[in-house]
Amino acid sequence: MVELRVSDEGIGVPDWERRRIFEAFRKGEGSRSSGVGLAICKAIVEAHGGTIDVDRTPGGGATFVVCLPMREVRTP
Repeated sequence: MVELRVSDEGIGVPDWERRRIFEAFRKGEGSRSSGVGLAICKAIVEAHGGTIDVDRTPGGGATFVVCLPMREVRTP
């Protein structure tokens, strides 16, 4: 597996929101986004056999964790 972590120093994601953050049209409080970005990310990651999750970052913010399976590359 390959693990990719992306962290920010924003307001973070409350525990009650973590369960629903990847649902389509789900927006954070005060957000002006369309609410589809994380749902699209989840669909793409899962289509490749991976997972995506969000963790709290110590001191505030959030860390998104994407895990994707590695494929063997065959060279001719």
